[in-house]
Amino acid sequence: MQEIKIDKIFIDPAAADYKLTKNIVKNAKGIEIITATPEKVLDSFRNYDSIDSSKLNLMVTLDHGRQLKRCPGTRGMICCNYFVINQGVGCPFDCSYCFLQDFYNLPVTLIYANLDDLLMEVKEHTTRNPCKFFRIGTGEMTDSLAFDNLTELTKILVPFFNEISNAMLELKTKSKNIENLLEIKHSNNVVVSWSLNPQSIIDTDELFTASLEERIISAEKIQNAGYKLAFHFDPLILIKNWKKEYLSVINILKKHINPESIQWISLGTFRYKPGMKKTMDMRFPHSILTSGEHVLSQDGKMRYFKELRLEIYKYISDQLKNWHESIFLYFCMEDSDIWEKVLKKNPRNFKDVDIMFQKSISSD
Repeated sequence: MQEIKIDKIFIDPAAADYKLTKNIVKNAKGIEIITATPEKVLDSFRNYDSIDSSKLNLMVTLDHGRQLKRCPGTRGMICCNYFVINQGVGCPFDCSYCFLQDFYNLPVTLIYANLDDLLMEVKEHTTRNPCKFFRIGTGEMTDSLAFDNLTELTKILVPFFNEISNAMLELKTKSKNIENLLEIKHSNNVVVSWSLNPQSIIDTDELFTASLEERIISAEKIQNAGYKLAFHFDPLILIKNWKKEYLSVINILKKHINPESIQWISLGTFRYKPGMKKTMDMRFPHSILTSGEHVLSQDGKMRYFKELRLEIYKYISDQLKNWHESIFLYFCMEDSDIWEKVLKKNPRNFKDVDIMFQKSISSD
């Protein structure tokens, strides 16, 4: 894993007195810290490339909108009733397929300091619905652990979720930044998850992230500390010798991970909005991701032909089930036909998938 380089941290005066801000200032050794309003910061970066600049500069500010939201899902596909809490927007990693580069156009990565507002929102929502079980993740708009050495966010989130009986927190990452988690008393309702791909894909299309070995060794340490794990084979990418490459990933998992500690594994193939191809080709000219044949799907995204998706899903799911039959597998943004043909399940909507999750979690 290449060291993440941060040039500057901008502190919104309105966020200066928050605990998260003070953690960042305390831990930002050698990084220039500047106090400035968001308007002044954005004006100073007017002539910079937004994507590349945002990888190098942080802005600590406040979020005045709703921070707990249902995963937006995608039209015509089965969603899994996941909730997200966005403690920031932007990521220091640079994955060629990341939707943020087509969605996020600010020249700084945002970190929201008003964590108390977010936690109050989570507490109120889970308290109002005591009979519902919520899976809540922090990895939609940023990597859950990439900045944890600066923010110490996990030291706040994990104890908080320890006290909520009807919610499970997922921390999704491509990093090896687990030191704070190892210092915290684990909880059965906190899951730490890693996105996995062959090292060849990590080298070309997941820049600045931890290596495959670093991710799995980190997962092993988290497992040994008592946490539950999850993994995401998403996006699965049809590279040359893909069966051999992905089997190698699974074999490394088998070497280090006890399958009984795995809460779930998701599967999803490479997909992207048509307008994103230009950005991907410009920023990652050596990537082969957009060079294959793709078809416009019912959700408005470019995907592999269905026959190819079925082939890779069947292969990966068979290998995982051969390792441990009871591993809970699910699809991220696929249609009911894929569910039926690969997993022999036929969820009609997100409520059916949610019931599957709850049964799997309660059986552990």
